[in-house]
Amino acid sequence: MDAREKRAWWLVAIMFVEMFFVHGAFIILPVYMIPIERAFGWNRLRSSTLQTFAGFSMGAIGMPLVGWLIDFLDAQIVMSAGVVVLSAGFILAALAHSYAALAVSYFLIGLGDAAATLSPCAVVVSNWFEPRRRGLALGLALAGMSVGGMVLYIVVNRVIYSWGWRASYAVVPLPIIVLILPLVIWKVRTRPLQSAVAGSAASILPGAELGEAMRGRAFWLIAVCQFTFNLTLAATTAHTIPYITGAGYGRTVAVRAFGIATGLAGVGKVIMGWLADRISGRTALALDLFGNAIGVSMLLFVGYEIVLVGWTVVWGLTIIAPLSLIPLVITECYGLKRLGSLIGLLYMFSALGGALGPVSMGWLYVHTQTYRYGFEILATLLIFAAICALGCKPRHPEVPVAARAHTGAAVGVG
Repeated sequence: MDAREKRAWWLVAIMFVEMFFVHGAFIILPVYMIPIERAFGWNRLRSSTLQTFAGFSMGAIGMPLVGWLIDFLDAQIVMSAGVVVLSAGFILAALAHSYAALAVSYFLIGLGDAAATLSPCAVVVSNWFEPRRRGLALGLALAGMSVGGMVLYIVVNRVIYSWGWRASYAVVPLPIIVLILPLVIWKVRTRPLQSAVAGSAASILPGAELGEAMRGRAFWLIAVCQFTFNLTLAATTAHTIPYITGAGYGRTVAVRAFGIATGLAGVGKVIMGWLADRISGRTALALDLFGNAIGVSMLLFVGYEIVLVGWTVVWGLTIIAPLSLIPLVITECYGLKRLGSLIGLLYMFSALGGALGPVSMGWLYVHTQTYRYGFEILATLLIFAAICALGCKPRHPEVPVAARAHTGAAVGVG
């Protein structure tokens, strides 16, 4: 293993830790809902809209903007800014005494998370690794968000119980500022050899421009996969615990099964990333979406204990893996040239699916008094998305990392 490869794997480790603390902090925002309701006397609707502000600023504004920026500015700059903005959002939340102040703080948290986590992480890892190892590297890096969500949920809940929600808001950004920000400034670079302006390095990479990619069939097929994946994730995450409880299990059993499945999600990213390195990203994505369809279908028979166990494993391993697989498919189809812009733009479809998932499943339940139709629809959509994934044909063969580095050096990149 040469020096560049060692640094690449160190970057994966840094991205894992960064996803653990930064995106983990974003994931655990719902833990504040009840304490805030009690402190201000708000109802559930009012407190839940704070999460909407965070989700909207992250998915609808932050991801497209950051995706574009990451193609022209170094990841070090974009991610550092995101870390600062997210930390400022948490500090503002600790000092907030009104709904407006908390709404602004959650908006900042969502914006900062977009700039510091998913899109920059995918772009950096994709640029540092050859296709034969890129899937595993992405899976390992993004596994940090699953582990972070589990651990921070327990820790933050304990801090709220012991010291109060304001102290908790103030404590969350401490490791982010003390540990993550210096690591990002010191070590993170978009690609092995860097010019003063990242865009000049990106311009020599193989691949499609944004307009060309949007005119291609694969772009819209990936959009279907992105939308369906997050629609299913949001719908099942919001409604699975009450569904399992209604199937005759106690709430403790339902929460435990859901918690184990969430923990397996990190393992699923790594496994599917490793598999993608061997069978291609689009094939791995198709298999994952099909496996997810099986997992969702198993919920229809969850009254049998053995099926509940099977659902925990199958759903857990497949539900989050598209986060690391979809950037691989984008790279296979359109190269690295405008990877950041494409990830950011396509994430808007993910944000739309995430917004529609819980409410559409709730609407179906209210009008039919059963979750059966909702799960059947989701399973069908997932099978359709799996077929779409197989239709994403590569158009821009990649130049190996070593060759890109040589080309970059020839034009003064470094």
